Amino acid sequence: MKNNYVILDIFKFFFSICVILIHTELYLKLKYGFYIHETVFRLAVPFYFVCSGYLLSKKKMIKTD
Repeated sequence: MKNNYVILDIFKFFFSICVILIHTELYLKLKYGFYIHETVFRLAVPFYFVCSGYLLSKKKMIKTD
């Protein structure tokens, strides 16, 4: 049975947009772009690291059960 993680999918979509904005540097045109970059955008990579570890552990648990 496949599990659906709707909230996780929403966060993955949001942080994928953040990664795109980091690489295109469009945030620099905003008034507070630097602060947005330093607070919100920097969470994207750690989120994907934790998310992939969580999903891999869930996959491993399902496989062994």
